[in-house]
Amino acid sequence: MDNENLTTTQQQAAVMITPLTGKQRVIATVTITADDGEEITATQAFDHKPVKEELTKLITDEINARTSRKIIEGLTWNGIPVWLSTENQLNFKATYDLAVQAGGQNLPVTFKLGEDADGKAVYHTFATTEELSEFYLASVEHIHQCLEHGWQLKELAARQVDEWEQARNDKSISEEGEA
Repeated sequence: MDNENLTTTQQQAAVMITPLTGKQRVIATVTITADDGEEITATQAFDHKPVKEELTKLITDEINARTSRKIIEGLTWNGIPVWLSTENQLNFKATYDLAVQAGGQNLPVTFKLGEDADGKAVYHTFATTEELSEFYLASVEHIHQCLEHGWQLKELAARQVDEWEQARNDKSISEEGEA
């Protein structure tokens, strides 16, 4: 996905006064939408008007969390859902490295790859270095694509927060001129 396929739908803030304490809270919401329809929204309450860095961190933290979830839960290999936790990634890599270095002498090897729609464990036995290589390289490519998409979303979010901040500053300047 390239940056032209990403757009921003909204960035807004609402000011609320808490009736019991009389304290002002600013509820900031930042939403970005990719062309593929993926929408990312992050909301946080502040006791002050949030600055650019806080808004950037707000949406970036949400993008990071979603990217991690996509890495862990988003791979399907040969129709099998694959759970790519950090531990599983390390196990797959170590087994792949050993298979390549030892000419497949550590094979066959069986891994629990994930669970099906009914929650039943799905296991797969890798009998050849070629099959294990195909699986491992597919998982690496999946991780790379997820990270790249996350980086693009973060770049877009930073640009849009800059534009939002500039518009807010321009509005403040024009309001000062009217006073």
